[in-house]
Amino acid sequence: MRKSASRRRVTKRAAEAPAFTLGLPGERGSSNGTRYEQPLYKKPESKEEREKRLKKREALTLKAFQIAYENHHRRKAS
Repeated sequence: MRKSASRRRVTKRAAEAPAFTLGLPGERGSSNGTRYEQPLYKKPESKEEREKRLKKREALTLKAFQIAYENHHRRKAS
């Protein structure tokens, strides 16, 4: 076994963060105390971009449901 294989690489984030911390009251966390690492986004979107994206998704969803509704009733009528 090589020496380098047995060593664990310590990341910058792991070196700075304490091993275990208690959250503040009202802070979101999981029920069993585990912490999940959030991904770091290289291009985070602004609030306006998010609202624009969600409106576009809502419009597409509505259009898809309207098409499905029309297809269902067209088949039912024939």
